[in-house]
Amino acid sequence: MKLKKVGMYLLLAFLAVFLINSPGEAAKLVKVTGENAGEWFSTASAAFTEFLRSLI
Repeated sequence: MKLKKVGMYLLLAFLAVFLINSPGEAAKLVKVTGENAGEWFSTASAAFTEFLRSLI
């Protein structure tokens, strides 16, 4: 449990340094991740809708 806590603090420290040193790159990363997630949800919802239609 202690190792998990240390790992979490290291991750948070890395993110803080990344945001401070290159905020533009961090913003691009968040934007791209959000766009990819949106596409994934759109594809998943379309597939689920098609599945439900095939049942009717």
